[in-house]
Amino acid sequence: MNQKIYNKIASVCARKEMCKADAEQYLRRCNVDTSEFEEIIDELVKNNFIDEQRFAKAFVNDSYKYNKWGVYKITYMLRAKFIPEDIITDSLQVVDTDEYSEIADGLAQNKRKMLQDRGDDDVEAKVRTYLFSRGFLMEG
Repeated sequence: MNQKIYNKIASVCARKEMCKADAEQYLRRCNVDTSEFEEIIDELVKNNFIDEQRFAKAFVNDSYKYNKWGVYKITYMLRAKFIPEDIITDSLQVVDTDEYSEIADGLAQNKRKMLQDRGDDDVEAKVRTYLFSRGFLMEG
């Protein structure tokens, strides 16, 4: 195992959460030989630099609070990072339903106001489409 590369990625993992897929992508950017990926990633997991459960919870928290994404988009993005379904389900438990509803309502109100100011037709359909694109499933 290339100790220099391991130390470099371990330093990155110490500063921000990474999943295995992110670590692999980082190793590709560093032009590391693919035969070393598994060994380096296994060592990172063993030394607790990578923890997919911890990553998923942080990703969910940041995604709905700061990116203002709904659970459907968050789930899609976690699946794209090859996070197991049981971890995704468990990590979605960190979502505060009241805060989540406030975020969706705030996004809807802002979009509705912008569309009304522009004089767009069928404002509610466009608001629903917008919320859907952000990962929120709206009733009605």
